[in-house]
Amino acid sequence: MKVLITGTCGFAGTNLARGLRDLDSTIELFGIDNFIRPGNDVNRLALRNFGIAVHPADLRHASNIDALPESDWLIDAAANPSVLAGVSGVTSSRGVGGCRPIRSTLIRGSLVIGLTLGSEIAP
Repeated sequence: MKVLITGTCGFAGTNLARGLRDLDSTIELFGIDNFIRPGNDVNRLALRNFGIAVHPADLRHASNIDALPESDWLIDAAANPSVLAGVSGVTSSRGVGGCRPIRSTLIRGSLVIGLTLGSEIAP
């Protein structure tokens, strides 16, 4: 089984990847991340040590993700969390338009799990 995790070097993505690896070492895990946050590089090295490939990609740009291999499952853990999310009326840096590449390119027959992180919800 192939599983793609978006935002795989963030807190949620890294912990999901490690948990899945611990649960079943036969799962082929790979992820994408845009590396906006400084700590994501540290997580990338840790994931590599677990045998999880991480590709640099930004979900807002379909051209970044067109070359990715197909997956059986897609776990969308990508977010740009902030304590100020929702204050200005904007709930996410991705917004609805930012998800179009996921719907049009990544899904390709995958089963999708989308995470809603607290910072993604408007007050």
